[in-house]
Amino acid sequence: MSASNDGTGFGFSPPGESRKAIKELIEWLQGENEALKAELALAKELLEAWRDAVNIPRTNCSCHISAPCNDCYEWASLRETAEHTDRLLGVKP
Repeated sequence: MSASNDGTGFGFSPPGESRKAIKELIEWLQGENEALKAELALAKELLEAWRDAVNIPRTNCSCHISAPCNDCYEWASLRETAEHTDRLLGVKP
């Protein structure tokens, strides 16, 4: 095998059919990578839209009086989901 810079990244030139198969695999992987980037961008847009649309009131916890309080009962899971969403989007609290 001889050293080569044929774009495969392997540093050698594989024989005919192998070279073609490797090149096709690389092209396919590059296409898949672009598709995944597009899907991630869409997911981020959807998360941002959800976060903007959800109106979560400020915490008004009274569990220290009577647990679980109505505020925690009604809003805790949505607040937790919003916190996870903010982390995914890289939003600082």
